[in-house]
Parts: sequence; structure tokens; C-alpha cells
Amino acid sequence: GFRSGWDGIGAALEDAVSGQDYASLARCTQYAHFTPEFIVRAMWAGLQRLGWHGGRVLEPGIGTGLFSALIPSLTSNKIDIIAAAMYITPPRQEVVDFSKPIYTYGEGLIVPKSDSRDYVGFEDMKGFTVGAQKGTAYVEPLQKSGLFPEVKIYDNIPAILADVNNGRIQAGFADKPIVAYNLQQGLFPKARLVESYKPTLSGSVGIGGRKNDKELLTRIDASLEKLKKNGTVEKILAKWGLK
Repeated sequence: GFRSGWDGIGAALEDAVSGQDYASLARCTQYAHFTPEFIVRAMWAGLQRLGWHGGRVLEPGIGTGLFSALIPSLTSNKIDIIAAAMYITPPRQEVVDFSKPIYTYGEGLIVPKSDSRDYVGFEDMKGFTVGAQKGTAYVEPLQKSGLFPEVKIYDNIPAILADVNNGRIQAGFADKPIVAYNLQQGLFPKARLVESYKPTLSGSVGIGGRKNDKELLTRIDASLEKLKKNGTVEKILAKWGLK
């Protein structure tokens, strides 16, 4: 059954999708508003291999607004480092120093498996109905391209994948590592990630530290370099479907 007051919405959802898709959506609710577990685990594994065994760390959940509190928490000495899926950007670098990039990614393109074409860019999909997640940097380029008659906006990535999987849209755009992980779990068997596609946007994730704590970031960078050279970083990324 459904929680009191949600019976009508729940029943409508059950009617709108197949049993397989309903089960898939139920599994995805864990990641609808928060950083996916596989990214969190990869970041923690990296920190432990860097030699970090204790200290103050804020694990943000963007759904509750805590992601925006990361940098203020760091600069006010409430935490010592930022270990999250945070892009290294010029505005952030004005107030925070970052380690060398750990992982770089952009948007991934998802299409139905029945479409076997090797798309490279937007021009290849002219006339398609496409989708992207609300609030992401991927929406504006799609809308401004003038190539797509409709750009559907979704609250979360699983909803995009579900519509691609069921043929409701011809293509979807979302964070590539999150898409890859969901597809790796077999959640959307009728959708595929287009490996030939070249992202229009990309960013690098790094560990953030205070401007006046150069020594700590120097030690982190040295450890990161060691872990990259001995293959540990590659193994962590591969374990969580990020390679």
C-alpha cells in the first residue's frame, strides 16, 4: 500500500509504467535527490588511501540544501576538507584551493538500444525530442542550440532514463558516471550510453581545502600522484563503474 494521502498518485504511477519499470523506479528513489552511493564510496575510499583516518568532514545531501554549505563550512573551520563531487571552477577557486583533478566528466548521451547510430554531437540529433535534468548546466545549451523542437525537463536522472527506456523521448543528457552506473546495474535494459558522443560541457572533481592550509593540499596532491601511478585510482574508479 501507499502512505496515507498518496494512494491516488501511487495508483496513477503504477498504471503509467510497466511492472518492470515501476520496480526500477523504486530502486532509483535512493538517488533521486542525493549524491549516489557509488560516488560517495569512491570518494571515501580515495580519502582512506590518501592516509586520512580522522577529522571533520561534512557529507552533503544536495536534496536538503547542505551542498551549498560546504564552502562556508570549510572557510569557517567547521570542516577540514571538502570530499564531494564538486567541480573545480574559477568562482570556487577564488575562495577555496583544490587538489589536482581526480576525475573529469561531462554529460552522457542516452538513447534507446534500438537506435544503434554513433552520435557525436547535437547536429547528429537535429529534430529529436530530448530530455535533461532541471538545474543542470546541460539544459541551456540544448535549448539555445535551436536543433530540438522539444527539450523536456526532468526532476532527476532516473526519470530521464525511464523515458528513454520506454521510447517516450529519443535522447537524454545527464551526468555520464551516474548514467553509466544505473545502466551497469541493469535498471534500464532498453537504453544505452552512446560512447561516441563528445560532451559539450565537462568539469573536474577535486578535494577542496582552505586557502591558508597549503601544506595539507600539498600532502594530498603527493598522495594522489602516488595512487595514480600505482593504479589505485584507476581501480577505485573501475570498481564503481566510473571507467
